Amino acid sequence: MTMTQKFVADSSVEASSCPTARRSIGILDAPMTDSKFEELVKKHAAEQRDSASEIAARQERQQLWWQERIAELLDRIERWLAPLIAAKAIEFSRTSVRLVEEPLGTYEAQSGVIRLGVDKLTIEPVGSVVIGAFGRVDLVSRQGTVMLLLSTLDPLIPEEQRQANAEWVVSYPIARKQLIPLTRDAFERVFTALFAIGE
Repeated sequence: MTMTQKFVADSSVEASSCPTARRSIGILDAPMTDSKFEELVKKHAAEQRDSASEIAARQERQQLWWQERIAELLDRIERWLAPLIAAKAIEFSRTSVRLVEEPLGTYEAQSGVIRLGVDKLTIEPVGSVVIGAFGRVDLVSRQGTVMLLLSTLDPLIPEEQRQANAEWVVSYPIARKQLIPLTRDAFERVFTALFAIGE
């Protein structure tokens, strides 16, 4: 056997032992009519369209879920502040911001502004793609920033149910790992800290 014959023989053995190589050689060697070629390409194109539609639908559902959670948070805060708003001690308003997240694309979300005299506190949605949480909103004033995270504190909740059971929690800069459920009392403490009331 010559060196060339040995190389061809060895290559054939390697190709026969590799499923991918067998498939590739089979496709290349198989006769294909024009109609069969067109049928294969059209089928692949349809599968790609279905996949893109499924991804877009999933993105839209996640966007809607996140937008609703933000709106519910603002509703809750506005209810807690209702007596102060009615007494004209503070002003509360909403606006719309544009967010861009790689998995969700570009979308609109609500944000809030609380004005107390010359100071203000903004309620700024950051995004729904957050490590260890299902969303983040920042409370920002001249005094600093406090994060609100949409998280599941109960470790016994199954993974597939954690997003549906997520609740807003407070995360202070000095103790990020200590998450406090966002109750009215917790919000009032954040409010007084960010407006430097009582200092």
